[in-house]
Amino acid sequence: MNIFDNETASFWKGPGLDPKTVKTEVFLLPAAASMEKEGSMSNSGRWVQWKYKACAPPQDALSVGDWIFRLMSKVKSLYQKEGGVYPEPVLNLKWDYADDKGMFDPLNTRWQSWLTEAQPQAYVEISEELAQIKGIKNGEMAKVESLRGSVECVAMVTTRFRPFKIGDQIIHQVGTTFNYGWLHPKDCGDSANLLTPTVGDANTMTPEYKAFMVNVSKKED
Repeated sequence: MNIFDNETASFWKGPGLDPKTVKTEVFLLPAAASMEKEGSMSNSGRWVQWKYKACAPPQDALSVGDWIFRLMSKVKSLYQKEGGVYPEPVLNLKWDYADDKGMFDPLNTRWQSWLTEAQPQAYVEISEELAQIKGIKNGEMAKVESLRGSVECVAMVTTRFRPFKIGDQIIHQVGTTFNYGWLHPKDCGDSANLLTPTVGDANTMTPEYKAFMVNVSKKED
């Protein structure tokens, strides 16, 4: 469920894959955008906010909550009529939620033409100080690596990021975005999801994968 096609839904035709050999069947359901539904939203800063619907979603699009509610209601109905292997968990599932409640999902901005015109590729924003240390010029290709993976992206040298002095150490902060991937725009670079760890707050179950350790280097030709 998404408002746009994405790498998850289109993995079966991704780079290096033969769609004929992929046995997974994929259904991409049209979801409502954030301004087309009301509900609560939260983030890794533990903020919980309520927002109201500004307009109705187009055509057959529904909120993610609507889709999940309707799909599971249909599954329960089928189990009641036809049975199935170990049906008790499905039939006894508490599922009396109103179908007008949905979960918040952020707008995938890489599909907005005016934004991709300004920044058509994946990028990493680094300070002038780090750029000098690494020998990277603004607009050159850089490689960002973590223990999990690596991505190649355009270096954006900026004064917005500045080194931290923590004790006797100088710590450099960099920034990148999750909004890119091989599907669109063409040749825009890989998603930062290739770098992120799977961690979260054990008490609130809030994911915390937006801050992690990486190494930045100049891409070699």
